[in-house]
Amino acid sequence: MKLLKKIKMFKKSKGFTLVELIVVIAIIGILAAVLIPSITGYIKDARVSADEQEATAIYRIYQNYVLEINEESYERSFKDYYLSITSKALPDGWKAYGGSLNTNLFEVVEENYSGYSGIEKYEKMIEETVYFIFEGNFFNLIDAIEGTIVSSGEPDNSKWVRVGG
Repeated sequence: MKLLKKIKMFKKSKGFTLVELIVVIAIIGILAAVLIPSITGYIKDARVSADEQEATAIYRIYQNYVLEINEESYERSFKDYYLSITSKALPDGWKAYGGSLNTNLFEVVEENYSGYSGIEKYEKMIEETVYFIFEGNFFNLIDAIEGTIVSSGEPDNSKWVRVGG
Protein backbone atom coordinates (compact mmCIF):
# COMPACT_ATOMS: atom_id res chain seq x y z
CA MET A 1 0.00 0.00 0.00
CA LYS A 2 2.78 2.41 0.85
CA LEU A 3 4.41 1.67 -2.48
CA LEU A 4 1.20 2.47 -4.35
CA LYS A 5 0.90 5.81 -2.50
CA LYS A 6 4.47 6.74 -3.42
CA ILE A 7 3.87 5.93 -7.10
CA LYS A 8 0.74 8.16 -7.15
CA MET A 9 2.69 11.03 -5.55
CA PHE A 10 5.46 10.64 -8.07
CA LYS A 11 2.98 10.80 -10.96
CA LYS A 12 1.36 13.99 -9.61
CA SER A 13 4.62 15.93 -9.23
CA LYS A 14 5.82 15.26 -12.76
CA GLY A 15 5.96 18.33 -15.13
CA PHE A 16 4.73 21.92 -14.90
CA THR A 17 1.18 23.16 -14.79
CA LEU A 18 -0.22 25.41 -17.48
CA VAL A 19 -0.35 28.34 -15.04
CA GLU A 20 3.35 27.94 -14.19
CA LEU A 21 4.29 27.92 -17.88
CA ILE A 22 2.20 31.05 -18.58
CA VAL A 23 3.84 32.88 -15.66
CA VAL A 24 7.34 32.00 -16.94
CA ILE A 25 6.47 33.12 -20.49
CA ALA A 26 5.03 36.39 -19.15
CA ILE A 27 8.23 37.07 -17.16
CA ILE A 28 10.39 36.41 -20.23
CA GLY A 29 8.16 38.73 -22.27
CA ILE A 30 8.50 41.54 -19.73
CA LEU A 31 12.29 41.15 -19.61
CA ALA A 32 12.47 41.23 -23.42
CA ALA A 33 10.31 44.35 -23.57
CA VAL A 34 12.63 46.09 -21.11
CA LEU A 35 15.97 44.94 -22.59
CA ILE A 36 15.44 45.22 -26.36
CA PRO A 37 15.21 49.06 -26.48
CA SER A 38 18.36 49.45 -24.41
CA ILE A 39 20.27 46.92 -26.54
CA THR A 40 19.33 48.75 -29.76
CA GLY A 41 20.61 51.99 -28.18
CA TYR A 42 23.96 50.31 -27.52
CA ILE A 43 24.11 49.08 -31.11
CA LYS A 44 23.56 52.63 -32.45
CA ASP A 45 26.20 54.01 -30.07
CA ALA A 46 28.67 51.35 -31.25
CA ARG A 47 28.05 52.23 -34.90
CA VAL A 48 28.44 55.95 -34.22
CA SER A 49 31.69 55.27 -32.35
CA ALA A 50 32.99 53.11 -35.21
CA ASP A 51 32.21 55.90 -37.70
CA GLU A 52 33.97 58.48 -35.52
CA GLN A 53 37.06 56.28 -35.24
CA GLU A 54 37.19 55.68 -38.97
CA ALA A 55 36.69 59.40 -39.71
CA THR A 56 39.46 60.30 -37.25
CA ALA A 57 41.83 57.77 -38.84
CA ILE A 58 41.16 59.15 -42.32
CA TYR A 59 41.61 62.70 -41.03
CA ARG A 60 45.03 61.80 -39.57
CA ILE A 61 46.12 60.51 -42.96
CA TYR A 62 44.78 63.77 -44.45
CA GLN A 63 46.97 65.75 -42.01
CA ASN A 64 50.05 63.88 -43.27
CA TYR A 65 48.94 64.55 -46.83
CA VAL A 66 48.70 68.30 -46.12
CA LEU A 67 52.23 68.26 -44.64
CA GLU A 68 53.62 66.47 -47.68
CA ILE A 69 51.87 68.87 -50.08
CA ASN A 70 53.18 71.87 -48.11
CA GLU A 71 56.70 70.43 -48.23
CA GLU A 72 56.19 69.81 -51.96
CA SER A 73 57.18 66.18 -51.58
CA TYR A 74 53.92 64.84 -53.03
CA GLU A 75 52.01 66.03 -56.12
CA ARG A 76 48.91 63.90 -56.37
CA SER A 77 45.36 63.79 -55.02
CA PHE A 78 44.36 62.76 -51.53
CA LYS A 79 42.63 59.68 -52.99
CA ASP A 80 45.95 58.55 -54.47
CA TYR A 81 47.78 59.37 -51.24
CA TYR A 82 45.26 57.41 -49.14
CA LEU A 83 45.59 54.44 -51.49
CA SER A 84 49.39 54.54 -51.28
CA ILE A 85 49.31 54.65 -47.46
CA THR A 86 46.58 52.11 -46.72
CA SER A 87 46.49 49.97 -49.90
CA LYS A 88 42.72 50.57 -49.84
CA ALA A 89 40.56 52.99 -51.77
CA LEU A 90 39.28 56.06 -49.93
CA PRO A 91 35.70 55.29 -48.77
CA ASP A 92 33.01 56.73 -51.05
CA GLY A 93 31.38 58.30 -48.00
CA TRP A 94 34.36 60.67 -47.43
CA LYS A 95 33.92 64.04 -49.16
CA ALA A 96 35.62 67.43 -48.78
CA TYR A 97 33.64 70.69 -48.71
CA GLY A 98 34.39 74.39 -48.75
CA GLY A 99 32.14 77.29 -47.84
CA SER A 100 30.06 77.82 -44.74
CA LEU A 101 27.43 75.80 -42.90
CA ASN A 102 25.37 78.97 -42.54
CA THR A 103 25.08 79.42 -46.30
CA ASN A 104 25.94 76.66 -48.76
CA LEU A 105 28.82 74.25 -48.99
CA PHE A 106 30.45 73.28 -52.26
CA GLU A 107 32.17 69.98 -52.85
CA VAL A 108 35.93 70.23 -53.32
CA VAL A 109 36.69 67.92 -56.24
CA GLU A 110 39.76 67.84 -58.46
CA GLU A 111 37.77 68.51 -61.64
CA ASN A 112 36.86 72.01 -60.37
CA TYR A 113 40.54 73.01 -60.20
CA SER A 114 41.58 72.33 -63.79
CA GLY A 115 42.83 75.95 -64.08
CA TYR A 116 45.67 75.10 -61.71
CA SER A 117 48.58 72.82 -62.47
CA GLY A 118 50.79 70.50 -60.45
CA ILE A 119 51.06 71.01 -56.73
CA GLU A 120 49.31 74.40 -57.01
CA LYS A 121 46.03 72.56 -57.68
CA TYR A 122 46.28 70.50 -54.49
CA GLU A 123 47.36 73.48 -52.40
CA LYS A 124 44.27 75.38 -53.58
CA MET A 125 42.02 72.41 -52.82
CA ILE A 126 43.47 72.14 -49.29
CA GLU A 127 43.08 75.89 -48.79
CA GLU A 128 39.37 75.78 -49.70
CA THR A 129 38.54 72.62 -47.73
CA VAL A 130 36.73 73.61 -44.56
CA TYR A 131 34.72 70.48 -43.69
CA PHE A 132 34.64 66.78 -44.39
CA ILE A 133 31.47 64.78 -44.41
CA PHE A 134 31.93 61.10 -43.69
CA GLU A 135 28.98 58.84 -44.35
CA GLY A 136 29.51 55.48 -42.71
CA ASN A 137 26.55 54.07 -40.85
CA PHE A 138 25.53 57.68 -40.10
CA PHE A 139 26.63 61.14 -41.26
CA ASN A 140 29.56 62.78 -39.50
CA LEU A 141 30.70 66.37 -39.95
CA ILE A 142 34.43 66.99 -39.37
CA ASP A 143 36.17 70.36 -39.16
CA ALA A 144 39.00 70.11 -41.73
CA ILE A 145 41.24 72.65 -39.97
CA GLU A 146 40.99 71.42 -36.37
CA GLY A 147 40.05 67.79 -37.03
CA THR A 148 37.24 67.86 -34.50
CA ILE A 149 34.00 66.05 -35.11
CA VAL A 150 31.38 68.80 -35.21
CA SER A 151 28.39 66.47 -35.39
CA SER A 152 28.05 62.71 -35.50
CA GLY A 153 25.39 60.07 -35.43
CA GLU A 154 22.96 62.01 -37.62
CA PRO A 155 20.79 59.74 -39.77
CA ASP A 156 21.18 62.26 -42.61
CA ASN A 157 23.01 65.53 -43.18
CA SER A 158 19.91 67.67 -43.80
CA LYS A 159 19.83 68.92 -40.18
CA TRP A 160 23.09 70.78 -40.32
CA VAL A 161 24.20 71.36 -43.89
CA ARG A 162 22.94 72.68 -47.21
CA VAL A 163 25.07 71.63 -50.14
CA GLY A 164 25.09 73.27 -53.55
CA GLY A 165 23.22 76.19 -55.04
